[in-house]
Amino acid sequence: PISAPINIDEEKAFQYINFRGVIEEVDNSENFRVLVRRDVTEGLDVLWAYVNEDVLLLNDGTRNLMDKEDLVVGMEVSVIYHKDTVMALSYPPLLGPDVMIVHDEESDGFIHVERFDEELVSYDNFLKLNLGEETIILDENGDEYKGDLADRDLVVFYTFSTKSIPAQTTP
Repeated sequence: PISAPINIDEEKAFQYINFRGVIEEVDNSENFRVLVRRDVTEGLDVLWAYVNEDVLLLNDGTRNLMDKEDLVVGMEVSVIYHKDTVMALSYPPLLGPDVMIVHDEESDGFIHVERFDEELVSYDNFLKLNLGEETIILDENGDEYKGDLADRDLVVFYTFSTKSIPAQTTP
């Protein structure tokens, strides 16, 4: 068999890592942080996530912004951080995530955090956005956003997608 090398554009490979687990401890001292544990047998199973004013904290059921003071033990969360995030070489590791999403029982869909290109295809080639009249686009403060979405990091909430590669959705 003949094989050819696969050219992967490192600039357009996945950008974000999603660590989904349950809050096991909340340390609300000066450096507010939460300990998140996930049920896995291999790989990273626990981490400390610093939650400061730079972290976009969202509820996936309501799609609303949240306050860090609302985080409590037992909540299921996704700690999403850029692949190049500096992480303390301790156990459990400490890091500052970019996004934290609290999962609740009202959620009826999916979430994808990634950088999107000029054709609104995610850098990981997982999702293509087809914007519709009912698509609501907000900035990190919850205000309406009317600018260009190309080459921007986006948090996308959606319910249905095609089974193509990349999957297509109208968020």
